[in-house]
Formats: sequence, structure tokens, C-alpha cells
Amino acid sequence: VSNHAVACISATLRMQTELKGLREKWKEKGYPPIHIRCGVHTDSVFVGNLGAPDRMKYGVMGDGVNLASRLEELNKRYGTKNLISDKTFSCPLVTDRFQLRHVDRVVVKGRSKSTDLYEVCGFAEESLGEKIEKFNEIYSEAMKLYFDREFSDAFDKFEEANKIKLGVENEGGSGEEEDDVSCLLLQKRCIQYMDEPPDADWDGASVLTSK
Repeated sequence: VSNHAVACISATLRMQTELKGLREKWKEKGYPPIHIRCGVHTDSVFVGNLGAPDRMKYGVMGDGVNLASRLEELNKRYGTKNLISDKTFSCPLVTDRFQLRHVDRVVVKGRSKSTDLYEVCGFAEESLGEKIEKFNEIYSEAMKLYFDREFSDAFDKFEEANKIKLGVENEGGSGEEEDDVSCLLLQKRCIQYMDEPPDADWDGASVLTSK
């Protein structure tokens, strides 16, 4: 499939947009809201008929499938809806077509190699709003400080980013301010590393012990 990564990420954004419209219609009918999370990873996997001649199904198998599933679950950890891996991030045209935020670097359970996580914020041509764009900018600066082991300065930058996000949430009209989950998570880690600095060979990755 030509530009498969771009096509897949585009599909996740369009699904979220379509579902948002459906939620509004369902609310009028008294139906409960439904939300989805998407995880996108790029890899070579086995696709085809699986099983025995008398019991067979069409499916997909491989480490790449497992990682994509982990990404979908990790959305809950960071308060995001769409996460992609570093391999998908590196695919042609992805950085040109989408607005992305580098959320974290982790080693998921069952793997030894780290994976950089990116939130898909929207299409490149759409406006996210001044405050969200500023939030993404400050968060990016915080991540750079974090990877440079400047944990005190990184903590302050995550705090600055979180305050911007709080302002966005408050403008939404809900009347309730909600902290950005990813900022709080990274701030907590900064505190831990200020007390007990990571090893000299630390590459910025957090090792996850659960799915």
C-alpha cells in the first residue's frame, strides 16, 4: 500500500472526528458516550489464514502486532487518543502530514528495545489553537531537558506546559480543570531522578512492568 503509514494515521484521526459527531447524536437520545484509542506501529508481520484445515481464521501475528496493541493501551497512561511508534514516525511523509508531540520513551513489557511514543494531534494543515500549539512547544522543550538529564529544569517546563493545558481545559466550558496526565507522569519521574539519578548509560527510557 502506497504511503501506508500516512493512510493509517489519517484513518485514526477521521475515526475520532466521526465518533465525536456520533457522540453528540447519541447524547440527544440518552445513549452513553463511546470513546476509542488507537495505536499505530509499522513492522513486518505474518498475515493470512491461521489454524488447522478444519478450523481456520484470517489473522495477523508478530511482535509488531503486540507493540501496536501496547500503544493502544498506553493512551490510557498518557491521557491521549492516538499514539504512534518511532518506526511509524520515521515513515515517509508522516512528519509532513501531521502535527505530532513526542510524549515519552518507554520499554514496553516483553521487549528489550525502547520505543519513542508520539501523539498524533491533528493534520498538518489544521489549526489546533494557539494554546495547544504552545503547550506542544513547551512540552517538547521539557522533553529535551529531560533527555539531557536536566531534571529540575525539565520539571519546571512540564509545570509550565501543564498550566497552559489547564487553561485550555477551563476554556472548554466544563468548569473543571484537569491536569495533563503526561505532564504529571514526567514530573513524578523527574522528582525520582533528582533524588536518585539514573545510570550513566540511561537513554531516557522508562521500563514498564505492566501491559
